[in-house]
Amino acid sequence: MYDVTVTGGGPAGALCAEELAKKGFSCLLLEKSKPKRYKACAGGISLEAFNLKPVPDYIVERKIVLARIYSPLRSVDVGERDEPGYTVYRTEYDQWLRDQAQDKGAEIHYEEKVRKVTLKSCTVKGKKEYKSHVIVGAFGVCPCLYREFGVSISEWVQLIQQEFTLPEEVVSERIGNSLEIYFDSTYATWGYSWIFPKKEGVSVGLLSLPRTVRKKERLTHFVNDHQSKLKGATPKKFEKKYTFGGFIPLRPLEKTCGENFVLVGDSAGFCDPVTYEGISSALKSGRIAADTIERYLEHGHPLSSYEDEWRKELYEEDLKYAQKLQNLMYGHNLSDKLAEAVVDIANDDKDMNTALRWLLNRKKPRKTVYNLIMKKKFTLLRKLGLSTVRLLPRLM
Repeated sequence: MYDVTVTGGGPAGALCAEELAKKGFSCLLLEKSKPKRYKACAGGISLEAFNLKPVPDYIVERKIVLARIYSPLRSVDVGERDEPGYTVYRTEYDQWLRDQAQDKGAEIHYEEKVRKVTLKSCTVKGKKEYKSHVIVGAFGVCPCLYREFGVSISEWVQLIQQEFTLPEEVVSERIGNSLEIYFDSTYATWGYSWIFPKKEGVSVGLLSLPRTVRKKERLTHFVNDHQSKLKGATPKKFEKKYTFGGFIPLRPLEKTCGENFVLVGDSAGFCDPVTYEGISSALKSGRIAADTIERYLEHGHPLSSYEDEWRKELYEEDLKYAQKLQNLMYGHNLSDKLAEAVVDIANDDKDMNTALRWLLNRKKPRKTVYNLIMKKKFTLLRKLGLSTVRLLPRLM
């Protein structure tokens, strides 16, 4: 019997397991994949995420000093050299996090897919059955496992992406240490499309609502329309596939803990609903969960305090305002016009440019970013003209 069983070895689960092992608890981490299995992800690590868990040099592909944000007709550069981000291959990054947990004493079972969770007896069943005092759900977005915990998720977005190889010098010449982010509904029906540089290649992908049809065709269209950056790039193949997808939650779940379980990271819906960067929230929630579980196991404090803690640290000044920004930016037929207006203003206005920079690198809470953008709402209204009538409720 273990003190804690963690179901899933992504950033939230791995860091939670590491923190629990450091505290002296017996912790079992169940990971459904083989070691170093490919993970579909653009691979961006924000400044905030890096500071939460500094990444060793051998994991870093590129140190990012600039982001170029495109609307359908314009672009703007944002960035400061003393506020860098990073790109990594998530395969290597996630494995490093799991190795850290194992080095601290956590036990890891690979290729152990969780098939059943019984909360009454606090058992998890994969190839074998494992019993513990607490279960940590860190399995990503998985409706069948949500049912096991008595919770549900109703809204999510889908990412679809490909990895391409290009010589390092070609990537440096065409893109450099810059993220390329495209707000254009021709390709991404929700959110954005991207080209992220790696050391010897790029990650290319887009976000969409699950009901969007022809997602692969949209990605192919995006690749074909950006041959100035991608000409000569060779698609990389992983596990007999060239194109990968994944699901990202839109907002936190209504219930993230129970008498003997907590949910962390994407499983709890902790993902930024504007940039869809989830690593910062994953790392934070993993640590909050470990501290909460320590108080439960050592002193009998209820696990319900987990919700109080994450709301204070993740929600009140961050996810709450990120949802306001999401409501402003996405989910309406004026998204492209709004992107044009924001990019146009950011080219000349320092506050708007700073807001976009902090939006990406997460140096400041989303509340600060939201307030900076709202300072420019009347400028936005003038730029949007007659479109304002339909967008006005989202700006107020």
